[in-house]
Amino acid sequence: RWDIRYGFLRKSQIFKASDFMQMKQPGKHCRGICKLQHTCSLGGTMDEMRKELLSALGYSDKAIHLLDTELHYGVMENPTVHVKHQAGCGDVLFLSLDLDGELIRDAAFQFVGCSGLQSSASALTEMIIGKRIPEVEGIRMIDVVKWLEGIPENKYECAEAASITLRKAIEHWREMQN
Repeated sequence: RWDIRYGFLRKSQIFKASDFMQMKQPGKHCRGICKLQHTCSLGGTMDEMRKELLSALGYSDKAIHLLDTELHYGVMENPTVHVKHQAGCGDVLFLSLDLDGELIRDAAFQFVGCSGLQSSASALTEMIIGKRIPEVEGIRMIDVVKWLEGIPENKYECAEAASITLRKAIEHWREMQN
């Protein structure tokens, strides 16, 4: 396991964002190794060293799986609603929803930020797909954190950013209805 107390990595172990942020289309899923309620077809690309580091930092296996498979990360063609939220730390989350009336048929996200934001946004999109607006409008930070089964406490603000972005999307959708 990683010992992160020393705060350094050998040069050969330094990770670049491009190593892990390969674009995938929304609506695609993992290879069938997870316990999430979706049809699996994509495999992840994260190496074991990074998984161990994330685990040592406090990310659950479920959160690491979402990071590895980049579930629902990508660009949605012709979304019904597309919103942006910038968190206090500077991270930015874009959320796209494909709606049929009140039914959320699909959801996708893009982000500029940390693993906490990515896992929270991925969890949020998985939580809302196939549900109706009234069922999801009450989702808050704690719901995302519980669904993830564990992220570092200092990343709870990322789950809050995801839930705020959802509320903005619902508000924008309601304005479009008037």
